[in-house]
Amino acid sequence: LGLRSGFAHELETWLHAREIDVMIAPLEGRAPARLRHAPLVSVPLVLLVPCSSALQSADELWVRREITEPLVTLPATEAITRLFHQGLRRRRTQWPMAIETSSLALVARYVARGYGLGVSVALPAIIRDPSVRVLPLAGFDPLEMAVFWQGDMTPLIQLVLDEARRYVRETWPDWADAERGARGASRVESVGAAHRR
Repeated sequence: LGLRSGFAHELETWLHAREIDVMIAPLEGRAPARLRHAPLVSVPLVLLVPCSSALQSADELWVRREITEPLVTLPATEAITRLFHQGLRRRRTQWPMAIETSSLALVARYVARGYGLGVSVALPAIIRDPSVRVLPLAGFDPLEMAVFWQGDMTPLIQLVLDEARRYVRETWPDWADAERGARGASRVESVGAAHRR
């Protein structure tokens, strides 16, 4: 079994070209054409702020006339960034991207160094930097992840799907399916609290 990482559009291209057998990627609306999928996990979005920031809640930003802090995000083509901007539009808020990164780890690193505020997901492995605080993004749609493949289910694809589901259930039981959104919201609060200690 070989592993390859990339942005979602790259993975989809490789899957259609049969360079890979299966991909784990965001599911936005309907699955891409000619691909089958199985939902995997639904992870809340969060806002990362430096520990030195006076912000106690992301809601403090939405009532401002203008948000002056630089925004650090993944490219505009990525699902996390699109979901975040959809949430901003619902709040009639504009916040242009200032720094584009190639990974969520870099988002956290730039926020820790004081370059701005960052959009991420509530996964402790990604947001474990002690110089960063986590603010839940209440009312923003979560990031839905799924397993995708082409054609019939093969033993290899079934194995990847089974192991991915097992890992998600053991690691993030509150987010193991989209129907547990309310429980997931309380988990974001606890993740944020852990990083404020």
